[in-house]
Amino acid sequence: MLSALSLIVMVTVAVATVTVTITRSTLFAPFREWAARQGRLPGKLVGCPYCMSHWVSAVFVLGAHLVLEIPLLWLPLTVFSIIGLAAFVTRGLVWATTLPPIARDNTERLQSALLQAQQTILDQQRELEALRSEQGSVSFTVES
Repeated sequence: MLSALSLIVMVTVAVATVTVTITRSTLFAPFREWAARQGRLPGKLVGCPYCMSHWVSAVFVLGAHLVLEIPLLWLPLTVFSIIGLAAFVTRGLVWATTLPPIARDNTERLQSALLQAQQTILDQQRELEALRSEQGSVSFTVES
């Protein structure tokens, strides 16, 4: 049989993983969009990892109560302990698996600026080659 500590650690990791899957994965994007159309609160509850971890934790702990016959007195303590621990694990999973939207936007803007700069350099090189071919080879000497 599992010790109480190992069970809490396993449930915490499971809560964090399910939370990140629901709030960040493309698999649940249609569900999050649907929830956002239902109103601001449902959209926030489904899109916020910390908010979602409350519901996921409650479901997991209720399931553990039914299967393992955990006394009802321990349910609130267990739920909030797992929420607190899952918040840290969730933050790590979110950080490790996704870029924040701001970073994604900045990355796209930087890539666009880089492509524009490369195109400008190529255009200037073509103009320089055209000038050289029209005027012949021009050399500059520096006098000291």
